[in-house]
Amino acid sequence: MKKIIALLFVLGLFSCDKDSKTTEQTIISGKVTGTKDGKISITGNSFEKEIVLNQDGTFTDTLNLTYAGTYEIDVLNQYVYLEPNKSLNFVLDIETPANITFKGDLIVENEYLNKKNTMLDEILGEDRFAIFGLDEADFLNKINEVTLKTNDLMNGTNFKDENFKQSEAKNIEYSKNYFIQWYPINHPFLANKDGFEVSDTFPKVPVDFNFDNENDFNFSPSYRNLVRFNFD
Repeated sequence: MKKIIALLFVLGLFSCDKDSKTTEQTIISGKVTGTKDGKISITGNSFEKEIVLNQDGTFTDTLNLTYAGTYEIDVLNQYVYLEPNKSLNFVLDIETPANITFKGDLIVENEYLNKKNTMLDEILGEDRFAIFGLDEADFLNKINEVTLKTNDLMNGTNFKDENFKQSEAKNIEYSKNYFIQWYPINHPFLANKDGFEVSDTFPKVPVDFNFDNENDFNFSPSYRNLVRFNFD
């Protein structure tokens, strides 16, 4: 019960702070084909916007954003990076999401996110939950491979905004910690190992981990998951 109250308090702080900030307009446009209902939704921290597509799938809309960070496109099941007062145009066919193309102010950052998502599919498979069924050593090797290759991709990308790279470097570490926290819980079910316990050398999330970082909460899906995991 205390954890639930704490989670509501943490999320409330982030949400209430957004209410006190001035929203700034971001123009988002493009074309999406293959949707079932002719709509897409873009969601973020205390933000949601439904966009009705034209008959040919094109759209243009104005988003009133309070922060720069990752926002989820429901039909894509992955994130795009948006900033207040910046524009983004993307063309997407639902049947081939990896082929999404970008134009506008945030091309580099969003192409990186798409490349990273494609790379993760190649390493982990489309069912990323299956990684928790691996034995401990194989699981850690796979997580280390993901971390190494994601860092290589990030360091090989010439971002326009250095703040994005700094936030992404933290996000990569948060992603690793998120998988590590979930492994002892999910592995027994996927591997049919009742009473399973990780070894004494299995890594742990640092005891001094900061669960009260607003910028990281806005930028990193993995950080948001870690907050909810530890206060649920």
